[in-house]
Amino acid sequence: GAPGSSDACACPPTQEETPAQRAERLEEAKLQATMEQLEEVRAELADARKRLETAEEERVAVREAERKLFEVSESEVDTLKALELKVTLQQRTVEVLKDPE
Repeated sequence: GAPGSSDACACPPTQEETPAQRAERLEEAKLQATMEQLEEVRAELADARKRLETAEEERVAVREAERKLFEVSESEVDTLKALELKVTLQQRTVEVLKDPE
């Protein structure tokens, strides 16, 4: 291979590029990089917002569950009291039947 015949240079051809064009190309590259970073940040922000919403929904769900649990336990206490009363009455009835005195 004769020197100068190969065009395997990875760098852009400087002969065709004026300093102004080079500056413009660098600016564009910088701008592109900035835009890409901005997109990444935007994506992270959206992700964080989603996680926050999910966390809030979970908090609401937990509060709702706790409230339901409280209501259920309240009514269960009433039901249990009623059942205890019923059982007590039945036991008394059984005792009365066994021992009519």
